[in-house]
Order: sequence, then C-alpha cells, then structure tokens
Amino acid sequence: MLVACTLLIWQRPVFAVDTPVSKDARRTYLVRFAESGAAHYDGSTSGLARSMPEEGQRFDAHSAASQAYVAHLRSTQAAWLKRIEAVIERTPRLTHEYLYARSGVALELSAAEASRVAALLGAESVQPDVAYWPATYRAPTFIGADNVWALSPPPPATSFGRGKVLGLLDSGIDTTHRSFANDLGCGFSAVVPKVRSARDCTTAEAGICNGPNPGDELRHGTSTAGAAVGNYVSTTADQYLSLPAPYTSISGVAPCATLRSYDVCSVPGQGCVLSAMVAAVDNVLVDGDVDVVLFGLEGGETPWTDVDRALLDLVDAGVVVVGPAGNKSAASVTAGHRAPWMLSTAASSHDEAVQFGSLSAIGPGVPPPELQSVVLNPFENGPFGNSGSYPIRIDPNNLFGCTASGGFPDGHFDGAIALVAYHQSSMACSFTEKSLNAQAAGAEVVVFYGEPSGSAFGFPDETSLPAYTVGSNLGPAFRALIEANLPGDTFVDMVSAVRQGNVLSFYSRRGPLPDPLVDLSKPDLTAPGHSLIVPYPLIILSTGYIQTSGTSLSAAIVGGAAVLLRALRPDWSATATTSALQLSASPEGTEEDRITPWNPDQVGHGLVRPDLAIEAGLVMDESFANFLAANPTGGSISVRNLNIPSLRNLACTPTCVFSRTFTGTIPGGQVWLLGYEGDPDINVQFSAPTFSVTNGGDETVTFTVSPNGPQPDTLFGAITLTAQGAPVESPPPLPVLRLTVAIAGNGPDANYVFANGFE
Repeated sequence: MLVACTLLIWQRPVFAVDTPVSKDARRTYLVRFAESGAAHYDGSTSGLARSMPEEGQRFDAHSAASQAYVAHLRSTQAAWLKRIEAVIERTPRLTHEYLYARSGVALELSAAEASRVAALLGAESVQPDVAYWPATYRAPTFIGADNVWALSPPPPATSFGRGKVLGLLDSGIDTTHRSFANDLGCGFSAVVPKVRSARDCTTAEAGICNGPNPGDELRHGTSTAGAAVGNYVSTTADQYLSLPAPYTSISGVAPCATLRSYDVCSVPGQGCVLSAMVAAVDNVLVDGDVDVVLFGLEGGETPWTDVDRALLDLVDAGVVVVGPAGNKSAASVTAGHRAPWMLSTAASSHDEAVQFGSLSAIGPGVPPPELQSVVLNPFENGPFGNSGSYPIRIDPNNLFGCTASGGFPDGHFDGAIALVAYHQSSMACSFTEKSLNAQAAGAEVVVFYGEPSGSAFGFPDETSLPAYTVGSNLGPAFRALIEANLPGDTFVDMVSAVRQGNVLSFYSRRGPLPDPLVDLSKPDLTAPGHSLIVPYPLIILSTGYIQTSGTSLSAAIVGGAAVLLRALRPDWSATATTSALQLSASPEGTEEDRITPWNPDQVGHGLVRPDLAIEAGLVMDESFANFLAANPTGGSISVRNLNIPSLRNLACTPTCVFSRTFTGTIPGGQVWLLGYEGDPDINVQFSAPTFSVTNGGDETVTFTVSPNGPQPDTLFGAITLTAQGAPVESPPPLPVLRLTVAIAGNGPDANYVFANGFE
C-alpha cells in the first residue's frame, strides 16, 4: 500500500496549456518550505518518529524513521507543488527536490511568478539561483603529510586516508584519469572502487543527483580532487608526467582515500549554481559515508544565507567542510567562505615554487614611477642570478640579438643586464640563441621583452645565464629610458627570483572581513596553492597534467590533510578536527615581498600541518545551534563568543573578555601552560597560568585582553598552549598550540599594562 501511495504522489498534475511567459524571462528559484528536512526533523509530527540524529551521531538517511519522514515530506511537497501550479497557472519545470538538509524544490519561474510563490503561506523563502565560479609534486611533503604516511597506526586506522571518503563539490572529475584508477596498493578494485560515485547534480530527484553528465567540463574538479586524494603516480608509470629533478612522482595528500564526486557546474553558460550545490548537500547526507567535503569553488560571502548555510547541515552531520578563500578579482579582494563552521584556505608557496623577481630603475635622474618594482618572470629551468644594482643596456644595432643580425659586440654587456627584444619578425632566432649571444658579450643577466604581437618560445636551456621576461609594455619603456640616457649607462636594482616556501600568493584573498563580520577571522589556514602539478582532464589535454595555481588547490591540500586526520582520529567531531588543524598550524611565513611576516588576516593560523594536528593534545567543539545563533542579522550571540580558536575584537575598549573551552585528547590527562607571543601592545591576562584536563574532559579558560592605549589599527598576536612534562601515554612530543589574537580599540593608559600571563 505504501508503494502504491508513493507512486501516486509523483503523478504530476497536467495543465492543458502553458501560459505565454517568455522562457527567456524565467530562471531557477530555490523554494524552501517551512517543514524541516529529514536531517533536522525532531519528531514533532504525530505518528512520525524523530529522524534527526542524537548529538555526536551521524544522520542515517536509510533508517526506518528517515524513510517514513521522507515519504511524508514527499506527500507534503506534492501538495505544495499543486498550490504553486494553481497560483502561477502553469506547471513549472522542476529541476531539484530537497528532502534531507531542507524541505524544498528548485523551479523555473519568472520574477512575477516567484513573487506569487513567495506570498504563499508556508513558503519560507524563494531565492533566485546563484552562480559560483572556480577559484602536488611537492605540496604533500611540504606540509608534513609524509610524516603521517610513515606512521604505523593500529588497525583500523590508516596513515594514507584509507577507509575515509572525500566528497568533492566542484565541476566533476575525469574518472578515466590514472590519478583515480583502482590502486591495488590501497585495496581498491572493481568491487571496491576508488571513485565510489560520480554524479551530476544539475538535476535531482528524491535527494539523489541524476543529471546526465558528471564529467569535468570546466576543467577544475579533476585537479582539486587529484591534489587532495589523487593516487600515487610515478614518471615511470606515466610517460606523460614530467617533473623537475629530483622528483619522480606526485600524489594527493591522502592517496588511499575514496572519492565521491558531485558535479555542481554542468549547467551550460551558468557556471556552478546554488540549486545544484544544495542538491549535492542532500546527496551527501543520503550517501552517509562522506568524512570530508572539499567545496572547490568560491563563494560564502553571506554565510548565513548562501551556500555556506547549506554546508552547515553537513557539519551538523559530522562532516568536515573545507573551501578556498578565493582568488583576487576586480569584484573582490576579501576572503570568501566566511562561515565559522568551515575552513577557508589561503594560498601560499611550497619550497620548490619560484617567486618572481623585480626590476626598478634608479637613475640617472628621477626614473618614471611605472619602472619601479617591475615583475621579472623567470625561466624556471635556469639560474636566477644575484640581487643587486646593475647597469642595463641594449644594442641599438641588434635589438633582437640574433646571430644572423651580427650578434653582440665583445664586451658590450660586461657586468650589465642585457635587455633583448623578441618579436614575430625574429621567430627564426630562439631564446637560447639570444641568451648565448648575450652571455658571450659579458652579460650577467638577460631580460627579454616582447611586443604585444609577440609570443615566447624556445626556452634558453643551453646557457647558464639567468633569464627573465617582463611585460610587453614595460620592456619598451625601459628601452626608451636607456636610449634617453645614451651614451651613458642606465642603472637598475634587481631582486632575483628565488625558490621559497611559505610565501603568501599575490592572488590570495584575505581579511579583514567587512561589517557585520569584522570580529570573525578569515581565512583560517594556508597551504601550498602556487605552482602545483596536478591531474587535468584527458579529453582536454592528452598528457593529463598541468602546472597551475589557485586557492582552490590550497583548499584541496587542506581537504586532504583533514582526511588524514579523520583516518587517524576517527572519534573526533567535525569541529574538533577543524580546530586541531588550526591550533597546530605553523605560523611562520611572509607576505609577497618575501620579508614581511604574514598575519592572521592573510593566512589565519598559518600553514596546515597534519603531522602536528594528529598529536594535538587539545581540541575545541561548537554546536549547530550556536553557529545558527551567531548570525549577525538577528542572532542571539556574537561571533566573538563562539568556541573557535581565534580571539578577535576590533572595538576592544578598554578591555575585552573571551572564554574558550578545550577538550583533552591525551590518555591520562595533561597539564598546559598558557603564554602569549606577538605584538607587545597587546596585553593579556589568563584566568589561571596553567590548567589540567583529562582525556575527553573539558576546561574553560577566560582571557582578558586589551590594547596598550589607543590602537586604531589591528594588532596581532597568539595565545600559546604548551604541554608541561611528558604525556602519560603519548610518546611523541606534543606540539605547541595557538589561538590567534586580533584586536583594535582604546585600551587603558599606556602606563598601565597588564602582564602577559596571570598575576
């Protein structure tokens, strides 16, 4: 009888004639109904048992209670659709049905129709669909993943992520790529595949994504999935994989993890749409086995109302969620994924990533401002030269430096930088030939500039001369300055390129966040996102690999780190896991200038270190209810009061007080010493200088913080938590843990200073 009833529910009512609303005037709207989704149903309807899990338990979409409530919800939604059809006088196209995280549908409506639907009693919200766009060879080992791989944990734990599932919400994946093949060394086979599912979420029915094309049309998800959980692939196994010496392989951070792909980007011309993302969240809840979600796309700027709110339902179900802070654009330079329940990731470099050099004219006379700090783009396979002051010269008789044109006179570039042109007309002359000629004429460095119609080719790989290129408009400007100073020399300061890790990427979006989230620190972490070699869809690029950059890749590295941590610490909650990754991060690194230390507004806690996170002796938890209550629009608590590992108040006048609760993870208990490091104009008092916490026990600490006198600019520091003595049953040394501090305001008089500790 139940089966017959279920079938009858989905016999769609038929309207004889569609109203003459132009299809071009319609768009997708997400209609949310007042009823709870199955993951949040509390049993308040007579005759239907609670399907919401108890605290600390995962939602089970397949339980009898869930199935009964979903059947009820489908009946209720069918009635809703009849009311909607009556009010708009036609049958709208239904693209998605939402049953688990929320109760709702996605419909194609005109703006006028959407207004009529919104007026229906019980239609909680009607929201237009929104489009979002996408934002290893060294990265895993740079963050310490190899230290995790080397562990031999007792079964069933695993150090390679085996047994854990990453859910990718992105543009789909190329399932034929070697990075996602069934690696026997990880226990995968046709029966137990690496890719457990690949779904297109541009349409969905009954909580299951059922679109026709789960492949990677946007050429993004294959790369992010590979960086997070891609297989170990060697240059021997794949002839198309090319790596710089001495490297011979790549892999994701958690190479033995299982992958589920949810394609949210297959709508032609619309990018990656919210309706598909909400459907993917429903599908993750139905699948019930995802441990970490990597949301590979930008967004999350209004987290209590946009896609981040949907992702909170996953956190409530025990899933760790990671996303990119975003890449800078004309539209925004401020960090995205601002939700305090998920990790927002900045991009920085690994230690094999090349950092650009720069060139600045210094004389004679006053050089033009556009010739200051001009970016030097190095040829990565050659040396970079030495920073310093040099004369810079051209050969007016042979701007292109080709042998057929006579080369350069002996000694013409002695001790100088050679500025050499390339252009369509000099295609017969390679960069190598130009470099050899400049080197023979005494050049210390060669800088190539191209005309707008030119293109670079023929890398100078047969010479030891450091070589760079500059922008097509800046080379002629340097040449004009040199010509104006002839017969004398023109001088420049050169900062050479370097290979340097932990340098903030110039494109990485950062804080501070605007009102009403000024007291929330974002991003949360950084990871290598610059110059990674990652898999790429084979249908687009037959070699299957690409070197690329972006905060989506840094998010993938953090996502893989979270998988490793969940494999080794399966009893930790989602928020405990994210707190461990933050508390244990490495704070050392620099801004783009490679000198100025980075700060929490740029990278949060710093570089993710999964090898330290697994030894975190303290973690922090927060509840779904408190995250909802911290909504700055109408919420009942401040984001400052959330139990997260950062202390931030930009109106700290004269003092501000924070309370944080820590949960112990060390068998036998542990004593912790509190300290402070950072800006000396931040003053901190603790409720006690030390505290002891048992394994699984909680301890709340109160921090009283003030700026030293008037401080209108944000000051940064960190609270340190250092384990005292040897842990009872944990032989590895426990890492120092840190909570970030960011304050501004008018503190007590500078002569009255709190001690940085307990008095």
